[in-house]
Amino acid sequence: FAFFYLTRWFGEIPIITSENQLKAVEVEQSSVTDIYEYIVTDLTFAETNLPLTFPEKGRPTKCAAKALLAEVFLTWAGWPVKDESKYALARDKAKEVMDLNMYELEPHQADLWLSANKFTNKEFIFFINASSGAARTASSINHQGMRPSEEGGWDDIMTEVRFFEAFPEGPRKDASFWTVFSDGHNTTWQNSLVKKPFIAKYRDAGAAATLTQGAVSSYAGDGFFPIHRYADVLLIYAEAANMAEGGPSMAATDAINLVRRRAAENNQVLYPDLPYGMTKTAFDDAVIAERAWELAFEADRWFDLVRKEMVVSANIDYFPWVKPTHAWLPKPQVEIELCPKLKQNPGY
Repeated sequence: FAFFYLTRWFGEIPIITSENQLKAVEVEQSSVTDIYEYIVTDLTFAETNLPLTFPEKGRPTKCAAKALLAEVFLTWAGWPVKDESKYALARDKAKEVMDLNMYELEPHQADLWLSANKFTNKEFIFFINASSGAARTASSINHQGMRPSEEGGWDDIMTEVRFFEAFPEGPRKDASFWTVFSDGHNTTWQNSLVKKPFIAKYRDAGAAATLTQGAVSSYAGDGFFPIHRYADVLLIYAEAANMAEGGPSMAATDAINLVRRRAAENNQVLYPDLPYGMTKTAFDDAVIAERAWELAFEADRWFDLVRKEMVVSANIDYFPWVKPTHAWLPKPQVEIELCPKLKQNPGY
């Protein structure tokens, strides 16, 4: 799990294990392919040994390992390795989760983002749970960091106006964005201090702050952050099946349409199904766009842009200095000084 994030942010890094950790500064950095192979070995062990369920909700299960494997294979098929044979593996691993019939889409997406439902909803496969009753480091502060200052928030994280304006209208958009503030004046985002819409998904943090609460009671809340949910698995399946099979099958089209129908709560006029028989390219474009809408603010979009080699095309109109080398972050200079065999990424 950790190495998957590290290599997507920084590219080639050393593989530090329990065997070599005492000599970490001497470890050469590994290729991205070698890192993926290490990740798959680790996740395959987890997939084999983890149970389907735990009495304590929130622990990673067999399906959590399968879902992460599916995403690893999907990413492996894209930049920088571009091993397209991995699309079939991503498709098959996502299908294994689907065929277990343990998860389904919640009928109303807004219900997903209520703290009271985090252990009972049918969609979460694996999520990071926070608790206001635990140590401060185990509590969520997203509810305050993502609130506007008009509501006593920190103005830390909000959304770009261009993304909000491009987002398809409907219940999913309403559940994703916070646009009229609970400040006693019903201030709209256009009239706010930062003049940007805020994020609704993580506002509810139990006793610390309800969804509609203005001034928060505490920065330590009972929030959560999803890693994989069933909608993500459906979209991985749709994308990988299309790419592996040279075009979208009925099953791939049905998978993305399940997500689209829930987005508008079955309003086909507002958000119609994708038709059968689309071209491979058109369907792939539709899936990547759907991932942007469905998984908004869940730390997926940047990685999608990287693996699909869209970092420049998606940003150049707004950030004219963007370059292909920005697909990876610079490795921290302090780490390079500590580890002589660590090499800085190109362009930095």
